[in-house]
Amino acid sequence: MFYDRIRRTQMALKQTDNDFILICDRENLIYYTGITEIECGALIIEPEGIPTLVTLWLDIPFFKQKIDYPIVGYIFGKETLGSKVCDLLKKKGYKDPKILFSKYFIEVGVYESLRKNFQNMTVANGTEFFYKIRSIKDKTELDYIRKASDIVVKGMESVVDAIQPGMTESEVLGIAEMSMRKAGSEGHPFRMQVLNEERQAMVHPHALDTTLHNNQYVVVLIGACYKGYVSKITRSIALGKVSPEKEDTYHLMHQAQKAAIAASKPGTPVQEVYHAAYRVIDEAGYGKHLIDAIGYGIGIRQSEFYPVINKNGSHVLEKGMAVDMIFPTLYHPVKAGPRILDVVFVDDEPEVVTQFEDFPKK
Repeated sequence: MFYDRIRRTQMALKQTDNDFILICDRENLIYYTGITEIECGALIIEPEGIPTLVTLWLDIPFFKQKIDYPIVGYIFGKETLGSKVCDLLKKKGYKDPKILFSKYFIEVGVYESLRKNFQNMTVANGTEFFYKIRSIKDKTELDYIRKASDIVVKGMESVVDAIQPGMTESEVLGIAEMSMRKAGSEGHPFRMQVLNEERQAMVHPHALDTTLHNNQYVVVLIGACYKGYVSKITRSIALGKVSPEKEDTYHLMHQAQKAAIAASKPGTPVQEVYHAAYRVIDEAGYGKHLIDAIGYGIGIRQSEFYPVINKNGSHVLEKGMAVDMIFPTLYHPVKAGPRILDVVFVDDEPEVVTQFEDFPKK
């Protein structure tokens, strides 16, 4: 499984002007090793041959049970991850290397060691390179996301059972987290949301100690992680009698989501998926109130930036992709608030793997 990922990565690397890939971020280390416990590591992938993992010397016996390619240890206090990587690269004969980095984590110490030892090195940003490689999930990855989806649904079930006016947002979130942990979640993959009406038009809010009130929607976005892979779900739960304007918004979001899911088939440009949803919103008179992105890839990261389902995107959906259909609210002064999200597997018949009632009420 991991050698197939390495081979695909090596083929893509050969199409670039780089000598090798240096991976230090946890997401891609998990992808290429399957080890979710990994920290303080670096993986070197060259266009040919097998990769080399550099890690803390104490972790080597455990890691050898998981992977069978070479592992080089460094002794903390005497060596650093950066110095060990540089020693290894020199032994491989590199003098002025062209290095492809992943975006999210190259610690300053590693970079300084590289710059000190290879003053004429050049670096390239491999952000989209890695997201594109990771966008097509193998069966194991899809199974992990499916399991995470089962877990996150249990979390939402517990919220709907327990939520009441007078509870705080964080209290409701705690119930969801406990339920998901009991079901096997490895922890929350992002700052989760339980939102009363006042903060639902914010882009990235999270649960606080704010009290929930009756006769309004409560937006709940929760996520679970299984063997490093993420799933998430959003529902707007009606407490008491909600306003007709907000109820209309939620039903409109639901109909737009259904249209986008139906369009999520292999070979479909992401623009077409976006516009399938946009047409529903626009025909109702609210097209200008829908933001330009309604979905992202999902996998080891809760939002992977390939594919991005947006208004002017150039990506094309492929079989084996997993995407979240976010369906943010309408950004309208009266109707803003309710939203819905599900995880979808791209296939000839797109599959929603976060199966849960669409209109929960209390």
